[in-house]
Amino acid sequence: MNFTLAEALQVAPLNRCKVVAGNKGLVNRIHSVNSFDAPDVMPWLKQGELVFTTGYVIKNDPAAQVELVCEMAKRQCAGLAIQMKRFMPELPKAMLKAANEWNLPLIEIPNDLSLPDLLLSFMRELMTHEKKHKEQEKKNVFLSRLLHGELHGKDAILAQGREFGMMPECGYICLFVSFSSSVLDNQRNMPIDRLLKMINLPNKNTNIFWLTIGLDKSTIILQSTEHQKKDDLHSLALQLARNLVESCPKQPMSCEYLTIGIGTGYNDVQKISTSFQQARNAVNIGCRLNPSASEHKIYDYVDIESYAILQHVPTDLLSHCLSHTLAPLLQYDKENQADLIKTLEVYLSCCGRSSEAARILGVHRNTIHFRIDRIKDLLGKELNDGETVFRLQMALRIYRLSTVPSQ
Repeated sequence: MNFTLAEALQVAPLNRCKVVAGNKGLVNRIHSVNSFDAPDVMPWLKQGELVFTTGYVIKNDPAAQVELVCEMAKRQCAGLAIQMKRFMPELPKAMLKAANEWNLPLIEIPNDLSLPDLLLSFMRELMTHEKKHKEQEKKNVFLSRLLHGELHGKDAILAQGREFGMMPECGYICLFVSFSSSVLDNQRNMPIDRLLKMINLPNKNTNIFWLTIGLDKSTIILQSTEHQKKDDLHSLALQLARNLVESCPKQPMSCEYLTIGIGTGYNDVQKISTSFQQARNAVNIGCRLNPSASEHKIYDYVDIESYAILQHVPTDLLSHCLSHTLAPLLQYDKENQADLIKTLEVYLSCCGRSSEAARILGVHRNTIHFRIDRIKDLLGKELNDGETVFRLQMALRIYRLSTVPSQ
């Protein structure tokens, strides 16, 4: 059960009650509700129990008042709610102090609220929440098994997923979403679940399912309600990722970043697990290649697929390709504190356009010409041959993977 005391206090008529001490305990989860107006009740109280009382048995006993708070906290009860002005005109300072020290929420119930009605209303809400919780747990189990490829057969998957809104003849694509750790430290009131509820869907013909693990990671399945081309599915996923970034709380001088990976789109529900693995891989590789990223990042599996493939190549083959292709440049950079490797990488990514490479590197175009001539001399090759360019680009990707730690 994940029904916190803070959430309970939003439910009528409990929302008329006032928390007067122990506010740090509002994150306590409520598993059950109880009431008492008799002595020796302590042995019956349980962890996660929200207790209601008129305060009759402790009204004239300051020691018992403090002891009740301390013992309930030790038993990890959710909180104590006391009806005011019936037997206790106000809560004693010693009791308030104990509640703050033990982080046990102490709640004042207005005198005009009937305890039986309050209990009945809250029990009804608790059962409704428990039913929703069980339904969500069932959905989470289905999504987890689906994403990890544990469900087989199109008809079997759709038969289980139909009750959650999964439909046949649709397009599917996955996004993997991760918050930076500093968000968890400073933004615990904004878990991904709440963020996802804030966003706008890319269009009316889409639906989303998500599975959240903790506060910092979530996987989204974007379902288009009609067959889509891969490019169209990708556009929908990219728009959803941008919506998430725009919805993420902006805090000046913070280091709180959202990282999103986008998989490949498929018109086959059985391929959802493949798209999930791709989206997660996009984040892992993207973060390795950009370990000092200082802003929200969206990584597309299509853009990093070559790196993903290289991860499955034996290390000795990668080392051989790297040493036999880039060794002269690596040695030159090391001995001369130069940056020919970076220059070559940017130059090739710009398809040999010197002006664009110069702009990206922040140098004069003539500097690029000089560096490229030096690269050609060291490699003994021209850069206008397709096979040579391919081999160099592959070696550069191997080099980038080899210079960042695995996660």
